[in-house]
Amino acid sequence: MGLITRIQDCFFPKLPLIPPVFDEDGWFVCFDGSRKHRTMRMDDEEFTFRCIYSASHPFTGKGRASPSRPPEHWHRYQTEWFTILDGSLGYLVNGVEHKAKKGDVVTLQPGNVHSFWCDPKDGEDLTIDITLRPGKGLDEEWVYSVYGYFESAFVQGKGLSFLQLMVFWDEAEGVPGTVPKWIGRFLVWAFGKHVGRWAGYKGTYQLYADAAKAQRAPSGKVTPV
Repeated sequence: MGLITRIQDCFFPKLPLIPPVFDEDGWFVCFDGSRKHRTMRMDDEEFTFRCIYSASHPFTGKGRASPSRPPEHWHRYQTEWFTILDGSLGYLVNGVEHKAKKGDVVTLQPGNVHSFWCDPKDGEDLTIDITLRPGKGLDEEWVYSVYGYFESAFVQGKGLSFLQLMVFWDEAEGVPGTVPKWIGRFLVWAFGKHVGRWAGYKGTYQLYADAAKAQRAPSGKVTPV
């Protein structure tokens, strides 16, 4: 460990990262087994990953109040699609709540402030394909790193670092959506692009990036299971 890293970690202690856990089918499992995902396609044109959320687990099955719900955010350049394969999805777009069911496809344009969750009312687990185009920004390495970090915090009972979250948003070219857009962009620019990275936080972590690639077929696609 170099001197600069020692100084960074002294003033900005880092969360110890826990190696990812995969089940026998190659799914990255987290939050006491209540959420899992795997890559379906990863290339410059598109990133698609499949997620399964438990409708009965308290971490993922409390609807909009679920701790697993992603914070409201928006993407600067990527278009995002939700394809519902099983169960029901609750989601927010620009402050308006919606619901989608099996067979529905939801399109989110760049700039749309959104979040989503498993709607547990029908009792079925949510299976959803999340697609982003182009495949750069919020991509495979980012998703595995973010959920690896979240899982590390969950297992150790630790809080999330504000600077780390801002660096994650900077890496993904995304912006938190709980504040006016210009404030969100300023927060990411100041605390993500500059302060957070200077403090030693990273936008992706090799531990998770290597694990993600190891689970992916050479073509960049994974055969659905």
